[in-house]
Amino acid sequence: MQAAHLLRAYRPEWGARLLVALSGGADSAALLAALCEKFGAETIAAAHVNHCLRGAESDRDEAFCRELCQRLGVPFTAARRDVRAEARRGESIEDAARRIRYEELVRAARDGGFEFVATAHNANDNAETVLMNLIRGAGAAGAAGIPPERRLAEGVTVVRPLLAATRAEILAFLEERGLPHVEDSTNASTDYTRNFIRREVMPRLTAANSAAVEHICAAAESLRADEEHLAREASALFDATALECADGEVSLSTSVLLAAPEPVALRALRLAHVRAGGGSLERTHTEALYALCRSRDPSAAVSLPHGIAARRVYDAVVFSRGGARRYSVGFRETVAPKLKSGGGFDSGRAVFLRADRRYSVRTRAVGDEFRAAGRGVTKSIKKLMIELKIPAREREGFPLVMDENGAIAAVPGFAAAEGFAAREGEPAVEVRLLAEEDGSSGEEESRSE
Repeated sequence: MQAAHLLRAYRPEWGARLLVALSGGADSAALLAALCEKFGAETIAAAHVNHCLRGAESDRDEAFCRELCQRLGVPFTAARRDVRAEARRGESIEDAARRIRYEELVRAARDGGFEFVATAHNANDNAETVLMNLIRGAGAAGAAGIPPERRLAEGVTVVRPLLAATRAEILAFLEERGLPHVEDSTNASTDYTRNFIRREVMPRLTAANSAAVEHICAAAESLRADEEHLAREASALFDATALECADGEVSLSTSVLLAAPEPVALRALRLAHVRAGGGSLERTHTEALYALCRSRDPSAAVSLPHGIAARRVYDAVVFSRGGARRYSVGFRETVAPKLKSGGGFDSGRAVFLRADRRYSVRTRAVGDEFRAAGRGVTKSIKKLMIELKIPAREREGFPLVMDENGAIAAVPGFAAAEGFAAREGEPAVEVRLLAEEDGSSGEEESRSE
């Protein structure tokens, strides 16, 4: 089997430089080998995340990935994260592992200058995801399955070149080349929904129709095209009626929403929730929002996930965060990468400071001023926060990074101060904002040499 056949879901716009998320399983091992055959090992790199969940088996997987990369001549990096220790309150181990894995993949991509991270999701994974979403009550977006690509963070996109390949094709590809892989022992358990569908449901479906996987994926692809069209319509409706107010509030006209086709209006409401700082919504939330639009009560309200509330204000539905987001700061010793110039404030952006200073954190004080490195302009912190559109209720508690002499060294999520920015390739202190509302906790509140 040719690598091109296995990679038939690959899109030319992804280019040849790809960072592969390598677990050591059959899917990711085949993905790495196929990309090396297609583009050459010199354009590919691999990253592995050891979740420290399975003891010696987790260490075995990491060692296998390192050896496989040496065999293929591929640069390799690994990160160790204790998922059980880092799981947030109310977060399952599976969700924590997924969050941490993508955090490390984004970090590895940025450190290596990769725009695209390739994961080994395949056709069987896609079919299983469709079934999982359907039994959970998902709508068209869930029934559309796994998207071919998804933005992970600013400048980093996850792509799925194996999405059209079946698991049988992947195993055949490895066998033809004599390439090994490792098995995760937890895959044998049917306690997890996906494993139950994989081991109990899919074999029965393929027994009824040998092309069940391909047919489910074809239906998902058709639904995805429909969903993308409706999403474009919803975005246009949102742009036509939305008013972004102060402090991150988003307002939509209820009369305009109710005049639009219901599937489009529902998606516009979901988009408003995201723009106000929320995430995905379940059907019950969306239905409650639509009922809010139709309500005759001019002050009715609905509580939504991620700390967002929606309320009627006469002919508008207004989305706002229920409380102020609180931040802490995480520090990590590293080497400064080549950075792209950023625009405004981005809570996920890392700032890299010189490593020859000691740093601490405090909130703003009257008279604070800041001169961003390379920008040649000094501004008051108050004015800067207004320009960066940091909500007013978050400004008082917003953390600033100070040096040992009390000078402001950085505004986290924005920039280092003049004279404090680390140069590319030099030892540095990476500074990141940690949002406490998401359950994060600061790694340290100060850093010593």
